[in-house]
Amino acid sequence: GPRGQGFVSADNKDRLPEEDEEDNDDWTDLERFQHFMVSQHPLRRLVCVRGLTELVHSLPVDTAIESALPMLEQAAGDEESSVRDALASQLAPALKDLLPRALPAQVARVV
Repeated sequence: GPRGQGFVSADNKDRLPEEDEEDNDDWTDLERFQHFMVSQHPLRRLVCVRGLTELVHSLPVDTAIESALPMLEQAAGDEESSVRDALASQLAPALKDLLPRALPAQVARVV
């Protein structure tokens, strides 16, 4: 039958633009977070931010504070409202996980 309108032809091997960016299987969760937070593709940034609580839970406190949290300022200013909304919903549970494990000096660096 006739082809439906609006479908992209399969000539591009069904690759999404974000699949053109590197995704290294050897990356740790943190490295993947660091790379995808600066992705030019909003979907990658969104998935990244949605995984924040899980990521923070898996990291030592110092690593979370030094490596993951500084990137959240960028998410807070993201041009995509979905990314900002995801950050808003992830921030409280992430901090709720992190702060009880942190020493007072570490807490001071977060707040």
